[in-house]
Amino acid sequence: MSWLGMNTAMTGMFTSQRNLYTVNHNVSNANKEGYSRQQVKTSSNIPQHIAGKGYIGTGIGTDSIERIRDTYLDKKYRTESATLGKWDMKNMALGQIEGVLRGSKEEGINVNLDELYSSIEELSGNPADLSYRTSFREKVVAVTKTMNETVKRLYKQQKDLNFEIKTKVKQVNDYSEQISSLNSEIFAMEIDGSNANDLRDHRDVLVDKLSKLVDIEFEEKGEIPTRKFEIAVGGKLLVEHDTVSKLKCEDRMTNVLNENESLYKVEWADGADLKLKGGEIRGLLEVRDGGYEDTDQGAAATPPLVEAEFEYNESNGIPYYIKKLDEFAKVFAKTLNDIHNEGTNLNGDKGTFLFTIDEKNTSEVNSVVDGKIYLYENIRADNISISGDILTDLNKIATIDGDKGNVENNGIMKKLIDTRKDTSFFGEGSAYRGKPEDYLTSILSTLGTDNQQADRMKRVQDSIIKNVTNQKLSVSGVNLDEEMANMVKFQQIFNASAKMVTTFDQIYDTVVNRLGMVGR
Repeated sequence: MSWLGMNTAMTGMFTSQRNLYTVNHNVSNANKEGYSRQQVKTSSNIPQHIAGKGYIGTGIGTDSIERIRDTYLDKKYRTESATLGKWDMKNMALGQIEGVLRGSKEEGINVNLDELYSSIEELSGNPADLSYRTSFREKVVAVTKTMNETVKRLYKQQKDLNFEIKTKVKQVNDYSEQISSLNSEIFAMEIDGSNANDLRDHRDVLVDKLSKLVDIEFEEKGEIPTRKFEIAVGGKLLVEHDTVSKLKCEDRMTNVLNENESLYKVEWADGADLKLKGGEIRGLLEVRDGGYEDTDQGAAATPPLVEAEFEYNESNGIPYYIKKLDEFAKVFAKTLNDIHNEGTNLNGDKGTFLFTIDEKNTSEVNSVVDGKIYLYENIRADNISISGDILTDLNKIATIDGDKGNVENNGIMKKLIDTRKDTSFFGEGSAYRGKPEDYLTSILSTLGTDNQQADRMKRVQDSIIKNVTNQKLSVSGVNLDEEMANMVKFQQIFNASAKMVTTFDQIYDTVVNRLGMVGR
C-alpha cells in the first residue's frame, strides 16, 4: 500500500499521455477523407479498501480508443446517396439527349423543315424550272440526312451509357473486394478486443462510395470481438464478411430499338436477376433502356424475366425519344408520299414516292401484300431517305395535280404546302398532335420537363446530402480548436501527475532514507 500514491499518479501520467497521442493523431488526420475523430475512453481503477477507514481511489485506467461515429447518420447518408446517384446520372444523360434534340430545333430538323417548305413554295411558283426542282430535291435530302444523324447520335449516346454501366459495375466489384479484404483485416486486429479505428474509417469511405453506385443495406452482426460486416443489394448479399458475390455485365440483352445490336444486362455473377431501386447504375439503365418499374417490390434494373411482374415505362429514356422521332419520320413520309403519289410528273407518269428507305428504288422496298405497303412498317428516322426515283430524275417530281395538265400546274405543291399548317397532321394514335413543327417542339418540351425534374430532384438530394454531411462532420469531424484545447488540458494533467510523482518520490526518500536519523 505504501506505493499506492506513486501508482495513482503514474496512471494519471500514462492516461494523459495516451490522450495526447490521440489528440496528435486527430490533428494529423484532420483533412483526411472519411476520418472519424478518436477519443480515449477511461474509467476509474478499482478503489483500495482500507480497513476501518473506507475506500481510497487508485487512479484512472484506459479502457479503449474509440471513433466518434453516429450509425444513424451513416445509414441516412448512404440511403440518400443512392437516390442522389440515380438522379445525378439521369440529369447528366438527359442533358446530353437535350443537347442533341435542341440542336435539332435550332440547327437541325426544324430548320431543315422550314427550308424544305420554303423550297416547296419556290417550286410552286416555278414548277417546271429544273433549278427549283434541284433545290427541292436537296432540301428533301437534307431533312432525311438530319433525321438520320440525329437518331444516330442518340444511338451513340446509348452505346456510351452502355459502356458507362459496365464501368460502374466494375467499380462495384472493386469496392466490394476492398471492403471484403478490410473486413478480414479488421476482424484479425479486433480479435483481442481492440478497435481497428483507421481501418474502419477506410471501410466506411468505400461503403459511402458504393452506396452512390447501388442502393445498399448494411449490417454488422455479432458481438465484439467476432463482429462480421455484411452488405446486401436488392435482398441478396454482395459482401458477406470476407466473401464477395460479384455483379457481371453480359452482352446478351437485345436492344429494343435495334435487333442487330445488344446491350449489357446487369445481373449477379451466378445469373440471378438484380433488382435496384437507386444508385448511379439504376439511373443509367433507366435512361439507356427507358426505365423498368416494378409494380410489386421496387424496381428492376434489367428487363424482367417474368413480364407479368413488371410494367415497362418508356419515359425518360433514349428509346422513348428515338421512337417519337421514328413516328415523326413514318407519319411525315406517309403524308407527303400520299400527296405526291396523287400527282403527275413532267414525264406524264403517275407520281412516285418522295421518301423511302436507304436511298433504294421504291420498287425494291414498297412491296404490296394484301393492299398493305410495307415501307411504312419499316421506315424509321435513322433509315428514311429520298426516293431513288427522285434522286436520279428531277422530272419525276410530281407537281401536276391530276392525271394530265399543264407543266405549270402546281396543285400538288400547294397541297404539300398546306400540310405545314395542318393541325391534324399527327392525329389519332400519335403521342403528340398538331403540325409537323409542333410535334418536334412537343418532343423537346417533354424532354425539357424530364430533364428539369431530374435536375430538381438532383438539387434536392444534393441539399439533403450536404445537410447530412454537415451533421456527420459535427459529430465525427476534427475541430482543431477543440483539439488544441484538449492538448493544453492533457498537458496540464500530465504535468500535474508528474509533479505528484516527484512529490511522492520525495516523501518516500524522506521516509526510507531520513526517518530515524536524528541524533545519530
